[in-house]
Amino acid sequence: MSTKFLAKLLALLKDPRVALPVATGVGTAVVAGGTWFATRSWIVAIAVALAIALVVLILILLRTLRSEERDERLVGGLEGARSREVNKGEIDSSGSGIRSEFEAAIGDIRGSRLGASGLHQLPWWLFLGSNGSGKTALIRSAGLEVPAEFAHRMRAGATNTCSIILTNQAVIFDTPGEFFDSGEQASADWSTLLRLLRKHRSGGPLEGLVVTLSAASLSTTSLLQLEEVGRRMRRRFNEVVDALGFDVPIYVVVTQIDRVQGFLEFITSIAPERSREVFGWTNDRRDIGDVAQAHRRATRLVIDQVDQILTELLVREPDPIRARNLYLFPQELSALCDRAEIVIRNAFAPSVYDEVPFLRGLYFTSSMRDGSTVSSVATSLGQPWAARRSIECSRDQRRNLLHRPVSGGPPW
Repeated sequence: MSTKFLAKLLALLKDPRVALPVATGVGTAVVAGGTWFATRSWIVAIAVALAIALVVLILILLRTLRSEERDERLVGGLEGARSREVNKGEIDSSGSGIRSEFEAAIGDIRGSRLGASGLHQLPWWLFLGSNGSGKTALIRSAGLEVPAEFAHRMRAGATNTCSIILTNQAVIFDTPGEFFDSGEQASADWSTLLRLLRKHRSGGPLEGLVVTLSAASLSTTSLLQLEEVGRRMRRRFNEVVDALGFDVPIYVVVTQIDRVQGFLEFITSIAPERSREVFGWTNDRRDIGDVAQAHRRATRLVIDQVDQILTELLVREPDPIRARNLYLFPQELSALCDRAEIVIRNAFAPSVYDEVPFLRGLYFTSSMRDGSTVSSVATSLGQPWAARRSIECSRDQRRNLLHRPVSGGPPW
């Protein structure tokens, strides 16, 4: 019986929660007794005992606090790990669509006669712009040849996913408008796309970035909103450079210029071969100083050329209404260029914190849709009829009038 009792007592004393108070009590009693024998004073003995007990209590308290802090760190670490896993799962899930599309396109290229080397034989171009800015229409009407086996990649219209189009001239990335406007979901997909480009084309991911701005949007958007469009454009440029590690030349394309008052009369009055010439300006220099000023000088030359052509067209135009619209076209084009300059100024503004993007050129193009037009001049004056007029034109005239924003070189 006594043996079992001693065994239980020893087991109990092995528990630190019991052993520490017992040891403290015994030690305090021994020290207090020794002090009394040495000094013959109970006051001194009690004071020494209390001092020892206080020190021990402080040590116990510190140990308890450290234990609780360690437990909190452990729990916090576990919760953080779970949170990171959840976030990673959300990112993986959100980017799964673009990843599967990208891998399918890579598989199509590698499975062709080009093989794995085909990833670097053709130029890769990324199209970026808001919904309705004409990206898909521009691609479809650019004269690119799509092999029959890859025709399914040419979507009929705008989608909410990134389409990767394999043509004989280039690999085209037709991104949804949300990538430019960058909602929370689209931001993850956009980041996934840039990572995939860096992974599969590390030597030079992109030959160029084509940014589309619709003429109708430029004409009707407020000046403050145009400034925000330019700043948003700059953010996308910086994200591309940061993710890819390469400076990418940028082509700004003003689409749907058939919506500008006087354009239809102008383009249907000139020779067909002239309608396929470059309408815009190209920049061959990386450093051109103030990009907005360069844009202003270049577009002024374009407008001057239009004025020269109009001199001949107005002389031989018998219809007074068409003649009036022809006469107004340079003014409308000038107003449109001024509004585009607001976007350019904010998108390519000098900064000591990052490098100014390389503006390779700005071009005007059209895919001719419903014939409705919008007047930048009338819009600026607040005219209610600015976007209501419609010009009747024949089926032959409803074609892609300026199907190549750049001829004899980039971007096609």
